[in-house]
Amino acid sequence: METLIDTSTRFTGRIVTDDDLLVEGTVEGDIRSKLSVTVAQGGHLQGEVTARDVTVHGVLEGNVWVSGHALVGPTGKILGDVHAGHLRVEDGGVLQGRILTNEPGVHREVG
Repeated sequence: METLIDTSTRFTGRIVTDDDLLVEGTVEGDIRSKLSVTVAQGGHLQGEVTARDVTVHGVLEGNVWVSGHALVGPTGKILGDVHAGHLRVEDGGVLQGRILTNEPGVHREVG
């Protein structure tokens, strides 16, 4: 199942979910997901993100903690530090922050 913040939605507050989260609109606040968080092209997320996987095609302003994979797509921008075991920045993607690799067995808990 997927939770959607659509293009017409502006959300302020903390989101905690066990599901995948797709941000097409605007979120101001921290997000914790046991699965994936995706910021679609045109989406804007301002806050810290903790998730298994993160994909950014829009703008994410904040630090990211990922136990799995982080991807910055060709239209994506992360303005913050990324803590991840695996990170890919595609041509055109922007990452302005530090890249910190996770040590095996060390991760930030969701909850």
